[in-house]
Order: sequence, then structure tokens, then C-alpha cells
Amino acid sequence: MKIVEYIKSRISNCKTLTEPEIYGNVDLEKTHESYIHDNETVAEIITVKHFQCRGPLLKDSLYVEFLTNFKGRDSAEITDEEIRKTEYCRDALQCLSTIGHFRENKTESEIIAQCRYFLELYQAIKRNTYFTDQDKFVGVGINHSVEPHAKVIKISDPEYYLIYDGHHRLACQYVAGQRYVKARIIGKETAK
Repeated sequence: MKIVEYIKSRISNCKTLTEPEIYGNVDLEKTHESYIHDNETVAEIITVKHFQCRGPLLKDSLYVEFLTNFKGRDSAEITDEEIRKTEYCRDALQCLSTIGHFRENKTESEIIAQCRYFLELYQAIKRNTYFTDQDKFVGVGINHSVEPHAKVIKISDPEYYLIYDGHHRLACQYVAGQRYVKARIIGKETAK
């Protein structure tokens, strides 16, 4: 069965979870990046369009590639030019030229600052100080989460997840060597 047909056959089985706090251990090896736009609801995300636009596995994403490029280096020694050469930064600059912003950043210097923020987030997660330094990191990102744990949508066969909020945090956790992390599950595909 082609992937699009398979996805279409499962869409009717998706629902938004209504319980206020459902947390689970998420396998980062089975977590997909997603292409979600500002203010989209879980119900809007669980559509054929979004399942077709599901991104690569997190481990193969631009987020992980960016962090891996600089793993083991102090962020202060990384030049702006090195950052500009990454696929993550080039993608952000392409967004800037195409739609006029990248995660609300409207200039190249703001994008470089966002990249540096990403490196700082990675360092905090690697040092296990993310939760104690949380005020520094809360409210940044496309969905501006105010909770420390990423939000995911569970898709079945075989127990994969789609990231709703927390792409940067989960990438940092993955590169820092964590395989399973606590995340809030905000939607899921139900069995027929």
C-alpha cells in the first residue's frame, strides 16, 4: 500500500486527547520532525496534508545536524560564518527571503542570534541545567511553549511520534545522548 493511501486510511482514527496532562516516555529514535504553522490546532494537524508533510526522523533533521556540527565546542568560539554555512541557518535565511521571517526573526543578525540561542539551549540540556535555567528558555519557539516538556502527537504502526512543540529541545536531548524523554502527548491515532 502506498504511504498516502495508508495515511488516508488512518486519518478517521485520529483524535485530540482531552485529558489535561498525559505524559509519556517518547523514543527519540521514533520521533518525526513536523512542518506545523503558527496557531494550528491538533485537529488541524491530524489531516492528510500534515501527515504527507511529515518531516524526517528527528535524528536526520536539520536541528540535529546543526548541533552535531558544533558538538564539543564552546559556543563563544563558533563564528557567525560557521553558523551561516550550516543547512539549518541557510534554511532559516531562505525562510527570511521567502516569507519575511524565521520564527519571528526578521533580520539575518536575529537569525544568527537564534542559532546561538539554540546552541545555549543545547549546552543547558547537556549540563542538566535546562529545568533550573528554564526562565531563560521558556516562550521561545514557534508555539511559544510555557511548559518545559515537548508536545507530541502519537501515531501508530509502529508507535511513532510527530513533534508539535519542542523541536529544538528534543534535538538537544537527542544530541546530548538521551534516547527516551518525558513529553506531553497531546493527540494520538486511535485503533479502528
